Amino acid sequence: ISVERGIAVIDCIASDQKVLDALGAAKALFDIEGDAPPDILARLSKAAGGHIRANGYRYRKKINLELARIRRVRDLQWRGVTLVGTAIAAALISTFNYLYSVADGVEPWWLPPAVVLGVLCVLLPAAAVLVYLSLVHKRKSAGSRLGGGLGHGA
Repeated sequence: ISVERGIAVIDCIASDQKVLDALGAAKALFDIEGDAPPDILARLSKAAGGHIRANGYRYRKKINLELARIRRVRDLQWRGVTLVGTAIAAALISTFNYLYSVADGVEPWWLPPAVVLGVLCVLLPAAAVLVYLSLVHKRKSAGSRLGGGLGHGA
């Protein structure tokens, strides 16, 4: 799962010059002994906190929207996996029921090889699909792009 929107929010916060100046001043005050002067602390809080107060709701709204989309996609993926698994189980049960009804009263010497062949015909394509999906996921996570354009006017 990529976090493009979160990265865009951090980029927007880091692109505000007032926030960067406040962070630089805070870093300079990090190693001082004793308490920092209250007027400097108030200025730092106003500069850094002002950006969050002005844009925080918009950032939170965009991030919540992306999280809802991620949850929806994950839910749809699980539904698809469940549907495919149910279809495979139903196909196997109906095939074996048919084979046993055909073999009723006949010496079923061919039944064990047919069962093995049937299971392989189901499992090999399923394994190929899983390998393909894992490769696609690795490729997407390795080459994820920044974007989503959040900008200050979003």
